Amino acid sequence: MRKQIIEYTSPPDALIALTKQLNTYEIKYQMNSEDFFAKYSQGETSDDEVFVEWAGNYQHYLALSTEKNDDTSNQKTKPEIQEATPILRGSKAEDLLKFAGTWQGDDFEECLQLVYKTRSPAEF
Repeated sequence: MRKQIIEYTSPPDALIALTKQLNTYEIKYQMNSEDFFAKYSQGETSDDEVFVEWAGNYQHYLALSTEKNDDTSNQKTKPEIQEATPILRGSKAEDLLKFAGTWQGDDFEECLQLVYKTRSPAEF
């Protein structure tokens, strides 16, 4: 199995890249990532390299999404953010692409420093 290290310039960039990759898998295998990961976790898929990568990308996506939600819920004052239709659980990664490039906030440098402090090379 090949090892690949990917570095992102910001958390939103990482989420966008992962969302695009997840969307590629979902289209190719006609299954959303959440359903795939449930089957993968229960051993209902093979351990082909592509499935291992898909599962790893989905776990990375979930971790970044959770970090982003945790960071925003811990803020005492939240910046004003445009209203958007919530994405329902079980949505396809393609649904998230409409938010690409719409990140708002004044904590970019803080987020970037957090990424530098906490990231580790991804091995697949």
